Amino acid sequence: MMDTQMLSDLRIRLPRLPRILAACLAVFTLALPASAVIVRGAVTDPLGAVVTGAQVRLIQGTQAIAIGVSGADGSYEIRSTAAGRFVLLTAATTFAPNISRDFYSGRTDIVTRNIVLEAASVTEQVTVTTTGISTPIQQASSAVTLISVSDLATQVGIVNDLRQSPGNVVVQTGQYGGAASLFVRGGNSDANKVLIDGIPAEDPGGLFDFGTVSTTGLDGLELYRGPNSALYGSDAAASVVNLATPRGSSLSPVLSYSGDAGNFNTWRNEAALSGAHAKLDYYAAFSRFDTSNSIPRDQYHSATSVANLGFNITTNTQARFTLRSAVSTTGLPNAYGFYGIAASGKQSDQDIYSGLTLENLAAGKWHNLVRYGIVRKREQVRQFEPVGQPVTSEFGGVSYTTYYGNTVTIRGANGYSATGRAAFFSPEEDSVANRDELYYQSDYAFPHRITALFGFHHVLAYFAIAAEQAAVGYYEFRFLLFFRHKFF
Repeated sequence: MMDTQMLSDLRIRLPRLPRILAACLAVFTLALPASAVIVRGAVTDPLGAVVTGAQVRLIQGTQAIAIGVSGADGSYEIRSTAAGRFVLLTAATTFAPNISRDFYSGRTDIVTRNIVLEAASVTEQVTVTTTGISTPIQQASSAVTLISVSDLATQVGIVNDLRQSPGNVVVQTGQYGGAASLFVRGGNSDANKVLIDGIPAEDPGGLFDFGTVSTTGLDGLELYRGPNSALYGSDAAASVVNLATPRGSSLSPVLSYSGDAGNFNTWRNEAALSGAHAKLDYYAAFSRFDTSNSIPRDQYHSATSVANLGFNITTNTQARFTLRSAVSTTGLPNAYGFYGIAASGKQSDQDIYSGLTLENLAAGKWHNLVRYGIVRKREQVRQFEPVGQPVTSEFGGVSYTTYYGNTVTIRGANGYSATGRAAFFSPEEDSVANRDELYYQSDYAFPHRITALFGFHHVLAYFAIAAEQAAVGYYEFRFLLFFRHKFF
């Protein structure tokens, strides 16, 4: 048996053991590095006034894992130990709820996300084309039209929506697949800057055919009505048209399909797959459209493939790859109303627009973007066989055969009419328009609502027409230093 003294000593020492373990555990815990994602920013209305008392929830999946409230200066801060993909859900009295674009963050990252709340009866609209920086449309003094995804959902192409915008005139030759030109506020059809995911898409010289652009894989359309050479160079003498590809945001893969059919052997099928996982977001779509149109030998079909892949290298640095491929073929019946019969020919187009972009946002104020883009466009015009009545004539001892259409009568609105037969003109040619570009942009938001933007643009373009055996190559260097100041 233990003696009484030993038992007494044991009772005294046992309570000290948990205290020592607790002290060691506290020291070890303090020695560990902090592990928390920090999301901060400011909540304002479209005119830049601060919004106080707004609740900002950090959402991961279907759960709100943290919440913050904007203070007297509109700023908020949220901390969480979770990592992954998040969205911000913001609510405030008299304002419509705001759901931010999804983003990825690690456990030790600091993320800056400024939030703009719209009035409860107004949908948030943001323009990038106007200033080169994401800006609420209420702060833009320029004439800009935003065409939403819902407006394009029931359309095959973008011609009808462009035509309904103020100050626009769209002229299309024939029916589906016919060449379509855009005239904005009296400007010529070659005075429009056309961007697809930020990549210039028009031919050297400014021409662009809107008739073959499908609504597949379009995240709305932005039209700046007016010259904007300060940001986009001399190509933007009349307008800037910006087309963007959607980004995947769902935490689970989403597969969608739509199809429809109509008269004139018209049918359309479209499928899209999108989603996001950890640092990766993805979107891919494909569609096929076919129609015979109402004029003989005027068949048209097009196939559009779209891809948009994004990867967060770090929380504030993202790499993105975009690709849009459009392959189309349309018949060339010529001016059917003047000839009375349809010519036998076709026009084929193969267009590819692709770009790789690196984008960084430091401390929510300094934004840098560098993009390398390529455009590959090819067009072929072919005539299968001569149609109409052949008439042989001789000039200088050489015989020529010209084909004429049927006898038709053309009546004008003034009551006059003319009767005759028109001669067919059947050109054949191949053309190629390639473009490589490097673009860099750096902008910084200073205090007192001042933003400075610097840009550099380098272009190498190649254009060739086989029938004329002509090729043109040129370089374009453009530097820009732009200041923007908001007075309210």
